[in-house]
This record gives sequence, structure tokens and C-alpha cells, in this order.
Amino acid sequence: MSVTLNLEIPSSLVKWHGGKIRQIKKIGERFPDFKNVETYIEPFVGAGSVFLLAYQLAPSNTHFILSDNNASLINCYKQARDNCSQVCEVIQELQHDDYYQIRSQFNENLNEESPLQAGRMIWLITSCFGGGWRCNKKGHFNFSQGWSFNKESTIQRLQRLHEILVDDRIEITHSCFHKQLLEQSFDERTFLFFDPPYMQGAYSPGFSKDHHRCLADWCDHLHTLGVQWLQSNAGDEVKDLYKNFIIEEDYIQRTCGGTVERNNIAKEYWIRNY
Repeated sequence: MSVTLNLEIPSSLVKWHGGKIRQIKKIGERFPDFKNVETYIEPFVGAGSVFLLAYQLAPSNTHFILSDNNASLINCYKQARDNCSQVCEVIQELQHDDYYQIRSQFNENLNEESPLQAGRMIWLITSCFGGGWRCNKKGHFNFSQGWSFNKESTIQRLQRLHEILVDDRIEITHSCFHKQLLEQSFDERTFLFFDPPYMQGAYSPGFSKDHHRCLADWCDHLHTLGVQWLQSNAGDEVKDLYKNFIIEEDYIQRTCGGTVERNNIAKEYWIRNY
């Protein structure tokens, strides 16, 4: 069931709250055998660290379906795939002293699908305090200004990601998880990784307990079809929702302002049906 990680995993698109880069080895240890996986689906792709691991492990005929309900994030993926050089030019031109002006411009154009908007988002996430994504109730990015950063390393990371995303086996869509799953067909050669906004967490606006119950129903349904899935979640109610499946407790050190807090240990769960 588990895999041994001797791979160099490419850096993810951006730093993302709840991102799994620090837990990637644990995820690899819980992955199934990928030799029979023909379709990999990740409905909460976020920063993409887990997808990048799966991409390294999967056979050459595997199809990848990546989606997220954050339209601005999906625009970043699509622009990194289709217009990478233009996005890099935007990042290179933006100036740290203009942070709040750039943040306002980004928030005023949230529905715009363009290299400019993707460059703004990647630049803001990288240069804000602590790095990461957070919105207010209006859906506006609201992290304060942080420090300047090495643009070259960000651009190099984006270029490496571009080389992967142009693979025509990868499908990228903006969709809520329920709609995404309704549109798919499943069999025993499908594998899904779920990393929803946690049931117990401060960064899960718009994802209610009803959404979690809906996701649990989907996991029950997938299990009856013989489809394997792995999920990361938190909160005591999770144990009841997934009581018929394998649940493993895990503990991670949370971060604040980009720094690991030694005494802030959070309990999470790995849930799987295989």
C-alpha cells in the first residue's frame, strides 16, 4: 500500500494554508500502489503538492483531474500552463512598495482570467506577511504586507510547474467538489485524494458541516464502487462521519507568520478506505 519516497518533488504553485508539503512523506506512505491507477482526481487541489507527488508516481497513461472552488487559484494554474512567460513578466515588474495598491487591484478584478491577475495573486501570496492565502467575508484577499522576496526563485518554480502542466493528461477545472464528482465516471482504477477545508478550522468559510456530510456520502458511494480514496481532515465529528473506514490520528506543528510554533500542536486525521 505505501510507497518509499526517493523522489525530488517539485515545489508547489504557491504557499497555501493547509498545504501538505510538510506532510508529503506521510501521504506517500499512505498512498495505494499506483501501478493500476488510470485516473487521479483531486477536487481540493490547493497548492498542488499532493498532485505533484502523484504525478511522479503514476504510470505514463494516468489521467489527472485537478479542481478547486477558488476561481483565482485555478486561473493561476491555467495561466501557468498557457501563458507562463507573461505571468513571470508580471511578477518581475511588480514592486514591493506598491503592495496595497496591487492588493486593491487584485480584489477589484477577482473574476478576471488573465496572466496579469495570476501574476498579482502569486506575487501577493509570496510577499504578504507569513505567506499564504486568506480572504475576508467579501472574498477579498486581506493579508497585510510582509517582506520582499526572491523573484527569481519564484519564477523558476513557476517555469518548472509549467513544464508539468502542459502535459495533455492533466485537466484543470474550476468547480466545487460535488459538481466535479457528479461529472466523473469511476471504477477500481480511479484514485481520489481529498483535502477539504477542515471541519475544525478557522480557514474554512463557505464550507459548512453540510458540505462535510455531503463529502462523507460521496466517500461511502465511492467505496461501494470499489474506488480507493484518501482524505486529510480534522475535528472530532470526522470520526463519526467516517466510522466505517480506517482513521489514523496524526499531529502536526502549526505555523504562524511562516514560522513553526513549537508548542502549537494540532491533531489531524488520515482517513482511507483501503
